[in-house]
Order: sequence, then structure tokens, then C-alpha cells
Amino acid sequence: MSTLKVNNLSSVDGSSDINLTTPLSGSFRTGQVIEELHSMCNKTSLHGRATIENVTAAQLLTTAYADATGSKIQNYTPPVDTKTLVYEYNPSMYWQGAHAITHWRLYFATDGDSGYTEVTKARHNQSGYYPEGTPLFRWVFELGASSADTTTGVFTEDRPNLYLKWTARSYGGGNQRGLHSTTYWEGAAGGQFSVPAISIKAIA
Repeated sequence: MSTLKVNNLSSVDGSSDINLTTPLSGSFRTGQVIEELHSMCNKTSLHGRATIENVTAAQLLTTAYADATGSKIQNYTPPVDTKTLVYEYNPSMYWQGAHAITHWRLYFATDGDSGYTEVTKARHNQSGYYPEGTPLFRWVFELGASSADTTTGVFTEDRPNLYLKWTARSYGGGNQRGLHSTTYWEGAAGGQFSVPAISIKAIA
């Protein structure tokens, strides 16, 4: 008779279910979702797995890049067997000038909330004449690769401790946009605050 030794056992509940603190390595098929975390940015914890921002006000963008409030995921370590991470950020955008334009950059860090590296191939812009809406900013990171590529977000590490964020700027003083609000609500002028959403998905 053989015995199964479980090193990451959390508990055995009253119905004899075995609860694990982390999944058994090799227990997932390629492409299977291991973990999927979603939240509105009205709290500071992403289900206890990472730190996020509690956004309480609109953000007016300037001509200098600034952190897009609500876009940060901090201190997130992917589960065992993760091969790809899908990171999504969904703010509301409003206009402050005709033909408003914004430019976006994606950054990551693996050594705390400093020393960020830009994922240069994720650069993006939004433009339109009096545009308002809720765009979805998405990027896919790869883990455990044979070689790293910071320009696309490819890591050799299997489980880096990740800090992720978007930064944004307006094209010019007469082409401004803001985040987390709408200028026209039900046909009348007046800012209407809107909380952004954030999510991360770990895939085997």
C-alpha cells in the first residue's frame, strides 16, 4: 500500500474535502485557467492576492506621463504552473478639449514599487472628436520562457513578484482627456464619476 504525501495541504474539512494552499504542480492542462481575479477599484485588495488602488475621484491627464489611477496591480505572485498572464484595465474616459488624444505606456517591476521597465511594444494611443467611453487596455505576459524580452513582457522566471501599471498623457493643452468620469450624462453637462475595473488571469 502506497501513501500520498501532500506538502501544500491547508486543511481537511468536515466533508473530507482536501483543501490546498497552492495547486499540485502539473495538475493543469495547457491553456487552462488557474486563477482569475476581477475587481472594481473601490477597494485596496484584489481578493487577498494583490494590492490595488481605491479610486475616489476623476483624473485629468496632462502633457506629462502620469500613473493612470486604478491601473496598478502590486505584489502579485502567479500560481504554480502559470505560463501566461492576462492583465486588463478598464477606465472611463472623458474629453476636455476637441479632438482629444491620449498616449499610453505599460510598465512592470519585479523588485517592489520602483525600478519599473516599459513594455515598449504595448504603446497605445486613443483619439477622437469629443470622445467618451470605457476602453479596455489588455496585455499578455509570458512566464518561464527560455529567454526574456522586456519589450513584450516575457520572463524567464516561473513566478515573478509582479508590479504592473499603465501611464498616460494628453497630446496637448487643447487636446485633453480625463479618466473615471463622463462629461455628458443623460444629455446634460456635468461630471459623473465612474470607478475603473481591473483584472488578472493566470493560465497554464
